[in-house]
Amino acid sequence: MTKKLEKKEISIAKIGAKGSILVALITAIGGGVAGYFVRDGNDTQATQSQRWINIEKIKSETYPYIRLIAKVNGVNYSYPSKSLWAQVGSNRERFPLPVAESYRISF
Repeated sequence: MTKKLEKKEISIAKIGAKGSILVALITAIGGGVAGYFVRDGNDTQATQSQRWINIEKIKSETYPYIRLIAKVNGVNYSYPSKSLWAQVGSNRERFPLPVAESYRISF
């Protein structure tokens, strides 16, 4: 039993600049509409701006070098963040805080 081999043609879709812009526009609109309907309505995290904890300067007449641990809502932030000790009065640092309605800070 012999099967006849058939020639299958493969054609390439040709699309011009205007067609590709139209496809991109349709895709963008579709993604925006899908994103609108898929969201859960809980936009509080997205609309709340980023908050920071700033450590400006630490003064000490007793110690020339310091290390500070700030605890914010259970997350530890270490100053200095790039070395083990900082010279008193050295540069400031700032740390991004997690999004929350309130903050509990301890040192």
